[in-house]
Amino acid sequence: MQTGNWEHRHLMNNMIMLNFEKSERITDTSYFVLQLSDGREIFQDFEPKIKQCWLRVQDFLQQNPNLAIVGMKLIARGRTFVLPSNQNGYFWGNKIIRVYPSKLQIDCVGIGYYDGNKVIVRWFSRNDFNKSIMEERSKSKAGFFLIENERHQ
Repeated sequence: MQTGNWEHRHLMNNMIMLNFEKSERITDTSYFVLQLSDGREIFQDFEPKIKQCWLRVQDFLQQNPNLAIVGMKLIARGRTFVLPSNQNGYFWGNKIIRVYPSKLQIDCVGIGYYDGNKVIVRWFSRNDFNKSIMEERSKSKAGFFLIENERHQ
């Protein structure tokens, strides 16, 4: 059932809501956009009292194994950061980076992709998105932050 910008899927007594168009519900300074193999895009939302969007995307793809993420980008303060398309999987997460001995803490958002061997993540400082660091992780270390495309498993 489609209502406005939201698609609702009933899965085992849980409703999955995903935003397939940019809307007024997207109010954060940064958000991801996923491109699906059927041509649709999913825009990250920040709905309170329901599962975080990344987890809802995982649920949606598990119930629709014919679909895969074929592209991902991060929109942040008017800038767009695009990941390589058609990868084995995609990564999204948040973390705090601590700088010692100054005790400085940097709030970061990360996007990345799984190339079949490793997960390559680019972590951006939420303060200005002008600074970033690259990190390579194993698939196991990426954990639930990685959505692996079924066709590549």
